[in-house]
Amino acid sequence: GFDMWDIPQTVRKGIIPPYLKMLDIQYRMNPDIREKVSRFAYLGKLKDAPGLAVQRREEAARPPFPEQALVRLNTSPYGAEGCRPEGGSRWNIVSAALAVGLAQEALSQSFSPVAIITPYREQARLLHRLIRDLGLREVLCGTVHRFQGGEAPYVVVDLVEGKRRRHKWTPFFADDREETASRLFTVALSRAQVKVAILGDWPL
Repeated sequence: GFDMWDIPQTVRKGIIPPYLKMLDIQYRMNPDIREKVSRFAYLGKLKDAPGLAVQRREEAARPPFPEQALVRLNTSPYGAEGCRPEGGSRWNIVSAALAVGLAQEALSQSFSPVAIITPYREQARLLHRLIRDLGLREVLCGTVHRFQGGEAPYVVVDLVEGKRRRHKWTPFFADDREETASRLFTVALSRAQVKVAILGDWPL
């Protein structure tokens, strides 16, 4: 129905039709995370519920990464190569290990549960095995699609992508047909209540 009425195309142009009501008050995210989500997906119009900003900033003052609600971590110095079987889903053992390490650190600081979210099914399977083997019952993991509608105090977004020496493919964000990657990234970010750590090969 939205597509038949050209609503996505109209909103992308910055025009809000009179018959469309945007739900512009959010009750979940730290304001620093909300600001990014609002810019990506809500034309900058998303606002915080009364009192939420103070509460979330107090919670974000704790480690890990004190006073920071949104942290960007670069995997490229660790030689984190992305892998992809022919025609299969992508995975990256180094970024998976880093993601689980971040989750353990968050748990040690009383953030619970912790969610690890990734775009790719194969990476989610790898993360699940690591989490199971370590007995981390308070760590949830899965693809972005699985986490739609969910939330957690601390979220690790594992983008998986890593430069390969022998093979080339289009990174997640460059292959953005109809803004699919941007929408998925926005969903992943907006699952976090207090803090989100984003793992990725930033030069790539």
